[in-house]
Amino acid sequence: MRNAIKAMRKPYKNCLLKNLDRDKQTAIMEFLTGPEGLGGHTLATTVEWLAAQGIHTKIESLRLFRMWYALREKLQEVGAASMEMAKACKEQGWVKTAKEERDVAQIFFNRLALNERDPKLWAMVERLAIARDKVGLDERKFEFEKTRHTEEEKGEVVAGAGTSAEEKERMVKQILGIA
Repeated sequence: MRNAIKAMRKPYKNCLLKNLDRDKQTAIMEFLTGPEGLGGHTLATTVEWLAAQGIHTKIESLRLFRMWYALREKLQEVGAASMEMAKACKEQGWVKTAKEERDVAQIFFNRLALNERDPKLWAMVERLAIARDKVGLDERKFEFEKTRHTEEEKGEVVAGAGTSAEEKERMVKQILGIA
């Protein structure tokens, strides 16, 4: 699992294989999975093949690249399918706004990713969901602070001034979306 997380990080500027052009990456994957006994070439054979082309790498780097490439391709396939499903929903009139379309596409993406039964893909989807929820919470907090600041400027009642502990607790729960 730890290697899956490493594989999905943004490629470093000196990361050789992940920064090659897409056609070369595809050629490497085709060589890895291609003939030689129909099961593809070994990692060691592929490293030698790459060295002959002037691309010097190690077996571990190639293994991580293979995992990263496969996961990226799977995510792109699932993403494209979910966008098509959301587009079909919009054409049917079931989805009216851009926000609803994004939400529907995200739901389809999550379902398709989970149907793959791939723990790496599931972990990625969950990390994205947590990050999206955090952004939503930050947006709500910002709006609350902006409203409070506006009320203070107008000289209206300041939230929290002279309120009971229960009232403060209710406001905090409202900000966090618990209530």
